[in-house]
Amino acid sequence: MEYYFAEGGEQRGPFELEQLTAQGLKPEALVWHDGMTDWKPARELPELAGLFTPQQPAVTVTPVSVSTVVPPTAYPSPLSYQPAIGATGNTNGMAIASLFWGSWGWSRCCAMDLA
Repeated sequence: MEYYFAEGGEQRGPFELEQLTAQGLKPEALVWHDGMTDWKPARELPELAGLFTPQQPAVTVTPVSVSTVVPPTAYPSPLSYQPAIGATGNTNGMAIASLFWGSWGWSRCCAMDLA
């Protein structure tokens, strides 16, 4: 089948299907062939759809030598604990209890003033 296409106000063709890509056919170019009633964008013709599918880029794999691999001992243990900067670590049960009961007492005292 022979195809014609129009681009930039210029009609080109006839071309065989295999020649269209070499002629620089773009998806938005208007295409017509015998049997069509109107010109249509090339991307709308099923027989031309394969010409415009995005090609996957070639993947290059670079081999890594064993000597460039970082040994696992270079990473910190996920179970090691490090206190936050400035933390003294002096939190014991009595300190937590006094914080709780002091806050509770303060809230009760203020609640009585509002009543």
